[in-house]
Amino acid sequence: MVIEATGNCMAVARVLSPFVKRVVIANPLQVKAIAHAAHVKTDKIDAGTLASLCAAGYLPEIWTPDAATERMRWLVARRYQCGIAPGSRTRCMRSCTLI
Repeated sequence: MVIEATGNCMAVARVLSPFVKRVVIANPLQVKAIAHAAHVKTDKIDAGTLASLCAAGYLPEIWTPDAATERMRWLVARRYQCGIAPGSRTRCMRSCTLI
């Protein structure tokens, strides 16, 4: 299954991964550069373009982190948020250590 990279593509890929063999997240800027012939942008045309590029082996993928890396990114982001909101620092740090 191929999806374009958007703000929530990692969550969508996580939900779909148990049901398909492989989830590929495509880089939309590189897909647009490769398939510049399509002047009209619709979901139907995008789906056809992604399918054609995937079948030809030319689909530009983005790097996707494994579960451990994704967890570490979440912890770093959460600890950064704790530093910004000093009033809730203790409560915030406890939430990072309990999980």
